[in-house]
Amino acid sequence: MKYTPGPWKMRPNGDMSSAPRGGKAVSVCSISWGMSASDDKPGNARLIQTAPQMSEALDELMLLVTTPTVSQAILGNPKLLPKAKQIIENAKIVLEAATGEPQAVWPRVDHAKPKLE
Repeated sequence: MKYTPGPWKMRPNGDMSSAPRGGKAVSVCSISWGMSASDDKPGNARLIQTAPQMSEALDELMLLVTTPTVSQAILGNPKLLPKAKQIIENAKIVLEAATGEPQAVWPRVDHAKPKLE
């Protein structure tokens, strides 16, 4: 997944930058709010600036649920399985949209992905 690493910060003028810990701030983009209602701007800004962290969190979730111990525990629990499958499928759909790459069908493991440490 290629994108400018976070954390991202947005200024009131719509300029967005990334300032990794100990690193120099770099420009990511500039957002033009157009005709949107002023009440929407702070919420939209929060969604945009947290997108990298949300994507990384979903990626970690998918790595976790494909580990043999976790996937076996989910598959072996009939009360947990339906909701877990729904959550995992939603995470897969969002990651596919964010990365533009297909994700493995759970509980299969994508061995090209790094392991959890």
